[in-house]
Amino acid sequence: MSRRAATARKGVDRQAIAAATLELVAQQGEAAFSLRRLGAALRLDPMTLLHHFGSRENLLRAAADLLLAELVLPPPAGAWRDDLEGFALAFRTLARRRPRAVELLWNFGATGKADYRNGERVYAAMLA
Repeated sequence: MSRRAATARKGVDRQAIAAATLELVAQQGEAAFSLRRLGAALRLDPMTLLHHFGSRENLLRAAADLLLAELVLPPPAGAWRDDLEGFALAFRTLARRRPRAVELLWNFGATGKADYRNGERVYAAMLA
């Protein structure tokens, strides 16, 4: 049986766990986050969380990737200054919406799938 099938059968969804992690960090901050608190909120044993993510760091990294996916970038303006300003404003908007969670991006930014999209936009503007 594949890992995905086993996860679905047991009712444990990695994406839902990562989303719950993001919400918990957004409410309490990263320093207050613990596997025990998350497990209690999800009614899961903390060891189940570790089984699916391997470590607290991997779980926080998944939450950071979800947070970064929330970054809404404006369409490219064609002028590098405008593109970089648009990126900065979008990031500021995200930081204001989730001030406690945004620190995840300092610790885990540039490590997930969502960051590649953003990095490409910034690099394209800088090359221009």
